[in-house]
Amino acid sequence: MWFWGWMYLAVTVVILVFVPEDPLSRRKLASSKDIELEELQRDEQSRANVVQAHTAYNEPAGRNTLFGVYHKMWNVVKLKNVKLFILVHLVSKIAFQANEGATNLKLLDKGFSREDLAITVLIDFPLEIVFGYYSARWSTGDEPLKPWMYAYLGRIAAAALGQVLVWCFPKDGHVTSAYFLFVIFQHLLSSFMSTIQFVSICAFHTQIADPLIGGTYMTTLNTLSNLGGQWPKIIVLSLIDKLTTARCMPATPMATNPFEEAPYFNCYGSSAKSDCLGHGGVCNTIADGYYNTNLLCIIIGLVLYYGWIRKTVVHLQGLPISAWRVGKSTLPI
Repeated sequence: MWFWGWMYLAVTVVILVFVPEDPLSRRKLASSKDIELEELQRDEQSRANVVQAHTAYNEPAGRNTLFGVYHKMWNVVKLKNVKLFILVHLVSKIAFQANEGATNLKLLDKGFSREDLAITVLIDFPLEIVFGYYSARWSTGDEPLKPWMYAYLGRIAAAALGQVLVWCFPKDGHVTSAYFLFVIFQHLLSSFMSTIQFVSICAFHTQIADPLIGGTYMTTLNTLSNLGGQWPKIIVLSLIDKLTTARCMPATPMATNPFEEAPYFNCYGSSAKSDCLGHGGVCNTIADGYYNTNLLCIIIGLVLYYGWIRKTVVHLQGLPISAWRVGKSTLPI
């Protein structure tokens, strides 16, 4: 880690000092404009908007500065449809947070071995390459976000299967071949749907990004997409903790519980559980917050999808390219 950390810094410095950042050539920009005009040939208003937006290509080189790029990106973010798209990014991953953040942890907690879990990840790795290839093919055409919408429902299905998976864990701790195959199937389904969504949304980012600020444009959208997968995780994992109740009980039935006044009586958590076991007790889970939290995430995801996300995504992918660009008038002097 230490070596690669310094290597990363060294490569960054070399790129900063020795690799020039030449602006996009006029030939490439003209080619991009011609392609967009051809795609929008049937829409007079859209064609006019594209021409107006691309007058920015003829602006002085002085405006293609660091400040100019970020100023233009800020104006892009203020577009109504971009705000809608950002909101989709921020709420579209709520449905999967409990499954993708806690299902594997619950399996390990119930006795599923780390070695078996590592095998499922090992099986998943080569298939990710195949998944990515076909996802890229499905994401081309007039409806690049259609695979994303199908995969959204697929990830919800994987979350529901994750709940069943944890619920059906063998009580004796013996993992049968059938159960192990079920774990692999659920893991592959979740991974496959996640890959489809990722490739589909990145393909859409590529289509709508302005070539003048393409890197900044796509980085901004990808950052917001990643944020949409991070901010709910803290809330979801905290909610699982809040809704989980575990009590330290004596190993043999007794009239009174000698652990009621002990600080580890509520033994949810590795430290308290270890203390309970160390004093001869047994940590019994009375209520597992995972089930309710995962079910809540699935319900929220379905309500959001059928109530708002689906129609919003269909609307956004049908907009002309000009709707995602800003014109010369929005650039700083």
